[in-house]
Amino acid sequence: LLSILSSLTDAGLFAVAVIFGQVILFVPTILFGSLFPNLSEIFVKNKEHVSHIISISLKLISLTVLPLVILFSFFSKDFIRLLYTESYLNAGSLFPSYLFGAFLWGMSSILLLALYVSHKPLTRSILVGLNAILFIILSFILIPSFGILGASFSFLTTQVIIFVLSLYLFSKHIPINFSKRSLLVIPANLILVSTMQTKMKKCL
Repeated sequence: LLSILSSLTDAGLFAVAVIFGQVILFVPTILFGSLFPNLSEIFVKNKEHVSHIISISLKLISLTVLPLVILFSFFSKDFIRLLYTESYLNAGSLFPSYLFGAFLWGMSSILLLALYVSHKPLTRSILVGLNAILFIILSFILIPSFGILGASFSFLTTQVIIFVLSLYLFSKHIPINFSKRSLLVIPANLILVSTMQTKMKKCL
């Protein structure tokens, strides 16, 4: 999509951010794999226990993944040089928004799993479909004007929406011990992301 709306060069730079995004998703993926086989059985026996497990998982992801997002974003040039040539350094400008989006997608993936095992597969499917549709629509709007930064912010905006919806719908079904104050991490980090993105764009 990026190669069509922008250029192959931009698509290559975006791919660098995607690779680092996979690192960000490592912890949520491990949790997803370990929780899935047993969560359905636990749900049948004790709904409150499922809520407790999901709450702990979200907190664990926040504590382990957010520091990585900040680390990769602040030292993007150094990390890119470890794996790529100097020509890919501009990809560092994408790191704050894309990696924070990946963090939110990791959080959402746990909530989507919880919706599935709590007998809400249709809700989960709708959210997964909405995730793809929103990203495509936002990409068509933002990429022509802002290039790869438009693609990155399309991804971030999509993940903010999907995370908030996933948390709301799961909490509506099963009360979750995840303080509403924790949601302040989203606007706070969006401000941080915007600040970092602006500074990096000037430096690169």
